Amino acid sequence: LGPTFRYAGRTVNDLIKDGMPKTAAVGLLATIFSIGGGLFLGTIAALGRNKTPDIAATVLSTIGISVPGFVLATLFQYYLAYKTGWFPPVGWGEWKQLALPSLALSAYPLAQVTRLMRTSMLDVLSQDYIRTARAKGLPSYLIITRHAMRNALLPIITYLGPFFAYILTGNFVVEFIFNIPGIGQFFVTSINNRDYPTIMGITILYCTLLVVFNLLVDIVYTLVDPRIKLAKQKGA
Repeated sequence: LGPTFRYAGRTVNDLIKDGMPKTAAVGLLATIFSIGGGLFLGTIAALGRNKTPDIAATVLSTIGISVPGFVLATLFQYYLAYKTGWFPPVGWGEWKQLALPSLALSAYPLAQVTRLMRTSMLDVLSQDYIRTARAKGLPSYLIITRHAMRNALLPIITYLGPFFAYILTGNFVVEFIFNIPGIGQFFVTSINNRDYPTIMGITILYCTLLVVFNLLVDIVYTLVDPRIKLAKQKGA
């Protein structure tokens, strides 16, 4: 990829090389928050249906879906950074500066995973093989971890395609708000400065990543659900 219009003496490859580790760090932590937190909250909500954990998880997921990420990012900056001083409001360089951007980026997908996991887990827990496992006297934790969760994960795996798309595109706004020198901020800055080589280079990179992530999701789906097999071309 060629030189940029905005940064003299630098190429688009240089910007991607410098920004990718920072973007990947925020995205990876947001993925951990989203998937881990969503699976936990969804499972707890399903096991305590119509009780306090279920109501709390439903309220949190509704807030996460309803409130835009840039609004949450601003609220996190105001209350968790300026008001309390627990976290740095902007910048990059220490681990604390990862927390607020990752939380803001993970709010929406965490809410979606929570809702999907709750619905899927409720459906699985009502199946006959779960009743059979309970009738055999298996401990509850084994029923949940070995039998229920594996089948309940299928809708979550299906959602991973749109999930990664949101994480990639959501980084644009989050990095700009928190002044993180990642690819997302370079992309927003290049739009404002009409830096077309940078825009095209980052767009190509993100499109490639989306294709790769969706391919990996399809492969993982076949590993989790043995009923689904990857199509094989005859004569290949």
